[in-house]
Amino acid sequence: YTDARHGSLRTLTPQELARVVAIWRDRSAELWSDERHAFVMVFENRGPEVGATMAQPHGQIYAFDHLPPSIERKADSHRAHREASGGCLSCAVAGRDAASDREIISSAHFSISVPFAARWPYEVHLRARRHGLRRLTDLTGAEATALSRGLREIVCAYDSLFGFDLPYMMVAQEAPAGCDDWHLAF
Repeated sequence: YTDARHGSLRTLTPQELARVVAIWRDRSAELWSDERHAFVMVFENRGPEVGATMAQPHGQIYAFDHLPPSIERKADSHRAHREASGGCLSCAVAGRDAASDREIISSAHFSISVPFAARWPYEVHLRARRHGLRRLTDLTGAEATALSRGLREIVCAYDSLFGFDLPYMMVAQEAPAGCDDWHLAF
């Protein structure tokens, strides 16, 4: 993300972080435009404990010609919820999390909370509140700014837990093709 030899989303300036989100949007849009791609995954890992091989702030993007099993199960759950209730599962989850004591950062554009059934220690989800914000390319200017701020706040909170840069894995979960109820999440 920068020429800095060490750092993270916490150490980037607001302008640098806005540029990172713009790059994610641009690269993601290009990959989604290829019909061979069924799923695009922007991600960042920090720390050798989670597989990062360099300390320089960086990210990666994978494009798959199929849905990974976990994404396929989530897409199926979204469809099943729509069929059973007539509503959007992502809207329900974002609303439920925002109304609970699990919400850790208040944001007009995103629900930032500890999930009901966390799979990992210190797991945090950032989920779009707006129905229709399915992918990075759907972000408005205000939402892109809020995303940058939210991700930075999460990393700052992680780093303040124990007084060192906490290793993490952060994955953008964009909507697979045909999954209209999916909300962009990290």
